[in-house]
Amino acid sequence: MRPRGFLITCVHCHATRDWLIVEVGKVYIRCRCTHEWLEPDLDLDAFNDLFGAVHAVWASFDDAVRAEGFDGFLAGTMWI
Repeated sequence: MRPRGFLITCVHCHATRDWLIVEVGKVYIRCRCTHEWLEPDLDLDAFNDLFGAVHAVWASFDDAVRAEGFDGFLAGTMWI
């Protein structure tokens, strides 16, 4: 993703892809290493333009990150 015109990179593990993107009024990006940050260059309109319908709902944020593999267990793993 390049919302600022350059590749987004995790400051903790230097990954450049395979993000969990979460919209909760603002848009956050979470890396598989569990580092998470507010992404100010992705607003709600951009988020809605990029992504389709909700495919799952979890009881909690912790359940969601665990189910999607962003709880740290798969840190360093990237799907090709």
